[in-house]
Amino acid sequence: MLKVARRIFVAAVGCVLVCTQFVSAQIADQVPEKALVVFKVRNLQETSGKLQNFATQAGFAMFIPQMSDPLGALQQRMKIEKGLDKTGEFAFVGMDPKDIGAAPGSEGMLLLVPVTNYDEFLSNFQIRKPRPAFRK
Repeated sequence: MLKVARRIFVAAVGCVLVCTQFVSAQIADQVPEKALVVFKVRNLQETSGKLQNFATQAGFAMFIPQMSDPLGALQQRMKIEKGLDKTGEFAFVGMDPKDIGAAPGSEGMLLLVPVTNYDEFLSNFQIRKPRPAFRK
C-alpha cells in the first residue's frame, strides 16, 4: 500500500510540474505584490486533458467518474455554463488575510478565472443585492 501511495504522490507532483509553469506576464499583471503562493494553469482545457489521461492510466477514473472530464465536472459543480475561456490561464493566489482586510480566522485567497465575456460569466451566478438599511 505504501508503494502505491508513493507512486500516486510522485505522479501527482509530476503532473503539477508538467501542467503548470512560472507565472507568465499576462496573469502576473493581475497577481497582487504581496501574494504568498501562486498556482497557475496555462490552459484549462489542456490541463484537464492531462489530468484525464493521468486518472485513466492510474485507474482513478474507474472509481472517480468526474476524473474522466475534470474541467466539465468542475463547471457542472460550480454551475458555470457561459463565459468561461477554456483555453485561458487560471491562477490560484494565496494571500495573508491581513493584507486583504479579511476577518481574523478567515482564509485569504484569490482566484483569477479566464472569461470570454464577463457579463455572461456573471450570469452563471445569482448575485445578491444588499438589503436596504432599516428606516424608522
